[in-house]
Amino acid sequence: MKKIYFLALSCAIMLGLASCDPGEDKSQQVLYGYFSVVGSYPNYKFVEDGGTIVYPSPQSVADVTQGAGFGNNKRVQFTAYFYPKDMITTDDVTEVNNATLQQGSVIPVDYPITMAKAEKDSINVADSIFTVKSLGSWWVSNGYLTTNFIANYSVVNSAAIVPTTKLCLTSISDNAVNFTLYYNRHTKKDTEYSEASFTYSFDITNISVPGNDSVTVTFDTEGIKSSYLKIPRSAFNYAK
Repeated sequence: MKKIYFLALSCAIMLGLASCDPGEDKSQQVLYGYFSVVGSYPNYKFVEDGGTIVYPSPQSVADVTQGAGFGNNKRVQFTAYFYPKDMITTDDVTEVNNATLQQGSVIPVDYPITMAKAEKDSINVADSIFTVKSLGSWWVSNGYLTTNFIANYSVVNSAAIVPTTKLCLTSISDNAVNFTLYYNRHTKKDTEYSEASFTYSFDITNISVPGNDSVTVTFDTEGIKSSYLKIPRSAFNYAK
């Protein structure tokens, strides 16, 4: 899979729509956020976790992916620049056309595992070297649970080794589901390591929670206080 390159960040990072000056034209608007990728090259649309739908120009897709497209990647974060005339809101759904994509990256996507799987593979065994320092934020949208956190990563022969991160489905009950994030690397103790921010998304569309109302999602990770969200069931559905 080809790596996708983006340009350096030039505006303050923020979620939602805001004014920004990315160049000469101050009338241009900016949307920075997390998106689910729908479609194929070069005709993509990106569904932002807040609901805004972005249609980039084919040339913009070619520019940010070196003409390779987004391939099998289903989650990305980036900044989209556009003009007000290209933003249309109908029935509470906002669509942005002819957007120019800049600054961002692909978000790794995985699937939740069962507690039995975590125990069998020793994923739930505490890592004596690496721990999550802080949990920035997490949310559920477009069929994905996405989390931002700060933790350590390995450095071996000057190369960074991405942490092993697994989301375990620990319990399900009426209108409620509980997840636990396990972070492991189990490298040698004399291995160099550094601290960094990480973002992961987990596909939760195959999880069926009994009940009829909204779903309370509880999120745990070792050393971090548990937190929960009450979300509509529609948040478990893929963006289309």
